[in-house]
Amino acid sequence: MNNVETLYLQSSLALAAYGTFLSSGEISVRDLSDPNVGMASDQAKTFASEWETAAPTFTGALGLSATVFRNKIDGSLHLAIRGTQDLLDYGANAILALGISNKLNAQWLSLDKKLTTDWLKPGGLLNGVMPTVSGHSLGGYLAAAVKQKYFGQFSGTYLYNAPGTGGILGTLGGLLSNLFAQAAPGDYDIWNVKASEGLSIIAGLGGQLSGSLPIDRYSNYRRCFN
Repeated sequence: MNNVETLYLQSSLALAAYGTFLSSGEISVRDLSDPNVGMASDQAKTFASEWETAAPTFTGALGLSATVFRNKIDGSLHLAIRGTQDLLDYGANAILALGISNKLNAQWLSLDKKLTTDWLKPGGLLNGVMPTVSGHSLGGYLAAAVKQKYFGQFSGTYLYNAPGTGGILGTLGGLLSNLFAQAAPGDYDIWNVKASEGLSIIAGLGGQLSGSLPIDRYSNYRRCFN
């Protein structure tokens, strides 16, 4: 699988995370066509034919929502974390914008507890399988936090228009560090995809864990997301 296919696949998982799946198993096209997810009909049909949920969607504190998807062909597992969708998420956004530590972010604490006490514990769903993790916006911020803490237990990490760490101070720190050495896309197996058109306050916030991969409307990368 080449990089374009991988980025498209992971973006589909990050998009599917906006759904709420109450049970494990088959995913319906209706679930993916729901306005909260918004997949196009053909994309929803393809996704539903290739993927299923390995467990019900986990919902945690302050609006957290995360789903583990299983590939029907090879059985691989992939954790996808939802971005901002309801009012509760704005509380988590405010915390990250101010650069407050993850230790005070209720969404991260809730996800971290789920990973530690369930998914990553011995015999847990994600233990020893090196899943990928992806997320859009706030979900990408949380995906990066997962990679930071559980570096040896997750493989590729895919962030889509996600803020970095440290809030406004992190942004300034990142600008200064870039004067001396710039992180490259894919560093630490983190793929940090950013839309290059228009201004995004959230996506441009904070210090980035890897170099960004800009996507514009004319690039081959951008076409795979249309």
